[in-house]
Amino acid sequence: MKKILWLACAVVCVVTFASCVNIVKKKDGGKKITKNVKVQPFKRIKLETACEVHFVQADSVSVKIVGPENVIKHIKTTSDGTELTIQHTRNNGWNNLRSCDDVDIYLTSPDLISVLMRGAGDFNIDQHLDTDTLTIRLEGAGDVEIKDLICDEVNVEMKGAGDIELEQVIASKASFKLKGVGDVKAHLAKCDWAQCELEGVGDIELSGTVRHFRHKVRGTGSINTDDLQILSKH
Repeated sequence: MKKILWLACAVVCVVTFASCVNIVKKKDGGKKITKNVKVQPFKRIKLETACEVHFVQADSVSVKIVGPENVIKHIKTTSDGTELTIQHTRNNGWNNLRSCDDVDIYLTSPDLISVLMRGAGDFNIDQHLDTDTLTIRLEGAGDVEIKDLICDEVNVEMKGAGDIELEQVIASKASFKLKGVGDVKAHLAKCDWAQCELEGVGDIELSGTVRHFRHKVRGTGSINTDDLQILSKH
């Protein structure tokens, strides 16, 4: 008798759990779709929602959004011919962060010179990027990861609690500014001049080879250069 009651309770629990899963699934935005958006050319990106953005340097411009249908319809992508802005049209605060977390946006463009992130989104470049200058600004709690970068000058600035990682950089000049509690990590495969400025409790970790290097620390954060070879000490 006890065994029968236990099995009955188990079935009820499973059914109840399955019902909850269905409710959550519907609440999260319904079926998954792919949406292609036509936009004007851009070389700057401004992300103002919690989506995950994937960028690839290519000959043409394209925007593809993948995610729940009821969430995608509230994501707005606009370009003024220079900057692409990605926004959520409904200002519901935390609900937007949770819903957009399931959305991936795939971008291509011949050039990229600026990335501005506000909020808790993620920005990734998994392939090679070759540009003249690149400015990365993170204001919020997002993450930025760039695998392979060649440029004349790269400027990284973080205000918030996110993470920025540049896996390999070849540049004439590199600048890193951290204000907050985030972490910045970069491998300078070849760099002529680099500088770091740290305010707050965040950490900057640099490795690789640089000819000239200078740094400034204000606060309780740290700059780790144990794996950085500095060719000139002057």
